[in-house]
Amino acid sequence: MKRIVFLLVTFFVGQGAFSQEILVWDSAVKLTWGDFQGKVDSSSPYSASTVSGIVYKFRFSGDGYSDSIKAVFYRKESWVRVPKDGALFHEQGHFDITEIFARKLRKRLQSFVPKRGSLGQQLKKLYDEVEAERVAMENLYDTETKHSADGERQAEWNERIRKELKELEAFAD
Repeated sequence: MKRIVFLLVTFFVGQGAFSQEILVWDSAVKLTWGDFQGKVDSSSPYSASTVSGIVYKFRFSGDGYSDSIKAVFYRKESWVRVPKDGALFHEQGHFDITEIFARKLRKRLQSFVPKRGSLGQQLKKLYDEVEAERVAMENLYDTETKHSADGERQAEWNERIRKELKELEAFAD
């Protein structure tokens, strides 16, 4: 249940980046233990680990830029030692938090006004800010839920995550 931060930033990459080893977040699809295909970290005290992140692509042209922002789950990096339903809901929460921040990045890009200087650096700075917020929320999630062991706090977080996804629905991909 330890949250491993895995960051993948791609520029000018084709659709090949989204292979069978990667799940793109979809509200209609929930994680299953079969999605956790990575090698168990024998040194970890946790029963499972979700590795997810935001993959983004910016394409620059004479008209500005276009973007693609996806919350993704890395099957070959995520692992489970002891499958438990409560833990699976907790791991889904990590993936859902990643989607929340993908939506926040899309939202911030709508009001983004480039300044003088490198557009790529400005966009990376914006991404880095959102990523830092995501990592902080992931850590708070694990701390407050005690990695799903605190059922009451887990239920509160489940509701918080549901509400935030709903509030940011206009920025779903």
